[in-house]
This record gives sequence, C-alpha cells and structure tokens, in this order.
Amino acid sequence: MNRQISQKALKFLYGLSAGRCNGCNDPCIIQKEGQTDDYINVGEIAHIYSYANNPNAPRFIKENSGDNSHRNLILLCGTCHKIVDNNSEYYTADKLYKIKSEHYQKVASEHYKNNQNKDQMVIDIINQFCNFQAIYSNLNSCVIDKIPEDVVRYRNDK
Repeated sequence: MNRQISQKALKFLYGLSAGRCNGCNDPCIIQKEGQTDDYINVGEIAHIYSYANNPNAPRFIKENSGDNSHRNLILLCGTCHKIVDNNSEYYTADKLYKIKSEHYQKVASEHYKNNQNKDQMVIDIINQFCNFQAIYSNLNSCVIDKIPEDVVRYRNDK
C-alpha cells in the first residue's frame, strides 16, 4: 500500500474546499507573518474510512482500508482532524461525507452568489448610463430580436 495521496486528489480537495477546513471553515493556507508572498499549509488530509488496515483505527472497515481517493478524503485543519479522529463514534463516515458535501455546496453557493452580485453590478451600471427603452423603441424590428429578453424586461421592471 502506497500512503502517498495523488496530486489530482489533493487539487480536488483544496479546490472544492476553497482551501478551507470542511469542519470549521478556517483557512488551511495562511500567510506567513511579515511576508507578502509566502504561505504555510496548515491543512491536514483526513481519511473518512481508515487508511490503515487496523481494527483500532478510526472508522475502520477492512474493505475500505488503503483508499487514498478523493472520495475517501476530507480537508481539515489540525484541530478538527484531531477532534474527528478522537470521536469516531460521533464522526462516522456518513457524518463526514455529509460535512464534506455541505462544505462543497456552501463553497459553490458562495462562488455563485459572488458572481451573481458582480453580474448584477454590471447590469446596474449599464442601466444607469443607458436608457434601454429609448434604444429599444428606436431599433428596427430585425435588430430587436438580438436583444436578450431578460435585459429588456429588467429595464422595464425598474
């Protein structure tokens, strides 16, 4: 068994987690004190099902030991990793999968909200400086079809 985690799995974990602990949401990559471009990785990769083929390991299931795939890993800070492994009756594999899934959804939702806010800001700026009603009424019918319906509707709703 090779305990090495693939670069692909690490990229998935850090990317889909936005570099944050799936437990407490703290950053897993922090800037070195007094440095502007140097960082420290404080994240830890935890196994959902025990990697070790050891019945005393947290969440041990013989068939799942040795699994270093992204599916069996979760990004945690050192504190959360210790809490999770020391309380394996509470932090079952199902609970960790749920924590991981909810964290990924939160990251995706925040990304979507941020992008949506930026899109709305652009629409507001365009509407501030353009009178779409005047443009719309002065266009000939063949060009009107080219204006997205939601842009015209958005201006009319204001």
